[in-house]
Amino acid sequence: MQGNAKKKIVVLTSGWSIEYVTDVISGIKSVAEKENTDVYVFSCYQFTDQLLRTNATGYNIYSLIDYKNFDGVILLANIIESEKVLNEEVAKIKKAGIPAVSIYKKIEGIDCISADDSVGFLQLLQHTKDVHNCSDYAYIGGPGNTNESQLRLQTFFKFVGENHIQLKENRLFLNGDYSNQFAINAAQKLLKNKNDIPEIIVCVNDNAALSVMSVAIEHGIKIPEELKVIGFDNVPLSRQAIPSISTCDAQNKNLGVYAAKKVLKLDCSDFKSEILPSVPVIGQSCGCKSELNENQSNLFINSFFGFDEVRKFNGHLHHMEDVFLLKNDSDEILNELGNFFLRDHSIEGSDFAIQIQNEYMDSFSINDISLKTKKNIDGKISAIIQIVNDKKVEPCVFDSSEIISPALRDKKPALYLIMPLVYIDSLIGYCTFKNSVKILFHKRGYQWMRNLCNHFETYKQKSSYRQLSEKYLSLATQDALSGVLNRYGYNTFATELFEKNKSSGKSSVVIFADINSMKTINDQFGHLQGDFAIKTIADAIQNQIPEKWLAARYG
Repeated sequence: MQGNAKKKIVVLTSGWSIEYVTDVISGIKSVAEKENTDVYVFSCYQFTDQLLRTNATGYNIYSLIDYKNFDGVILLANIIESEKVLNEEVAKIKKAGIPAVSIYKKIEGIDCISADDSVGFLQLLQHTKDVHNCSDYAYIGGPGNTNESQLRLQTFFKFVGENHIQLKENRLFLNGDYSNQFAINAAQKLLKNKNDIPEIIVCVNDNAALSVMSVAIEHGIKIPEELKVIGFDNVPLSRQAIPSISTCDAQNKNLGVYAAKKVLKLDCSDFKSEILPSVPVIGQSCGCKSELNENQSNLFINSFFGFDEVRKFNGHLHHMEDVFLLKNDSDEILNELGNFFLRDHSIEGSDFAIQIQNEYMDSFSINDISLKTKKNIDGKISAIIQIVNDKKVEPCVFDSSEIISPALRDKKPALYLIMPLVYIDSLIGYCTFKNSVKILFHKRGYQWMRNLCNHFETYKQKSSYRQLSEKYLSLATQDALSGVLNRYGYNTFATELFEKNKSSGKSSVVIFADINSMKTINDQFGHLQGDFAIKTIADAIQNQIPEKWLAARYG
């Protein structure tokens, strides 16, 4: 791209590792704003369904990307769960011939930048021995198949070996899954006997450290007086906890800064290496610092508003559901959905859009539950909901190759967070959030997406069943020959009408009509002409009676 034309870079990531992702994006955005560059962040969720099947449908959102239209690519490759998808995208990037940087994961033919977890972690571990004289260590690890988890474990063993520390056999809990429950189970075993607890528990990340602290409180064990704890990642909760967690910062924001400078071919002389060292962040859980930090001082306020945020988000989802429950027509639903987001878009931000594949919109309008969307997104797409500058903008149809709907495009550099809308194995469409990643916090994006898609599908199913029910009722109550009600239909609807009129003090009128000489018509002209006579009389009656009257063939 020439001159002062705005540039574009694309970021491929997963939505699960929130703090890591948002920190890297923050670094990328700080460079992009100065360099007149738009950032397109594609955040996907691979998940396990109720049948324990891996669902990677969300990654099909990458079909929107034509890498030739971008000036560079940044891959958070270490958290893209599908190796197959990653390899496919790498092949496309190489074919496009644009600059690319992979963060943490080495990929042949693509520049890589990472943080050396071992540097800061080793310094933090050494601090616990040199300053606090720890000698009895326990370790709660993470998955055995991720680089960062294994590197932290190797660093721990290196520290233990270099300092000639004797590890007790019951102090190691390896091959975890990063879940809080794994750390809680390990901590329960380590702390069940108060006479045999370790001096310090080293955790693979801050979430595990927080889990250990919760178990310690349950057992009446004081931290750091009776038990010291350290973690890794320097997540916000580690600073808010009491005591605050002694941890490590992997410089994720700087990784984003460096990656953006690299793909935009800017001067990177302020970075001494493509491997940035992690740095220890000393808190209170190792025995240092007795005073409260600012986050802890505001803990009550933060907790109150944090709880309020959860309540608001849950209420937001419930009110979204109400739109689908209270409206029976697809056009009414889409209109009211737009009004709903106009009234409350605090979760989504001031500028966002919901884009739906056109064939899905067709199936939604006609309530066709059998229609499947295309695997990839191409051609025209419908922006059914658009909120721009806190105002509702009319829906529009645009070419999906543009990715962003016209209403969201900006002359200034912007960040666009793009998330797929997935129902089982169907890619319904995607959402675009401009200059806001708030939807990612606390994994709300996943809940938001699943709720919206489930509501769409539930409405389609409900409407289809209602239409089928009405069709079967019509078939059961309609005379096949004449088209008017049959005797069952007369008994069903006329009785209801009579009772309604009676309760409101109105009179009911019943008119009987008989076709003379039907036998003669059948005998002389045949039963086909007799049927035609019945149909003709029924049509005449239908055309003459008032709209709310009932016509039935009783004989």
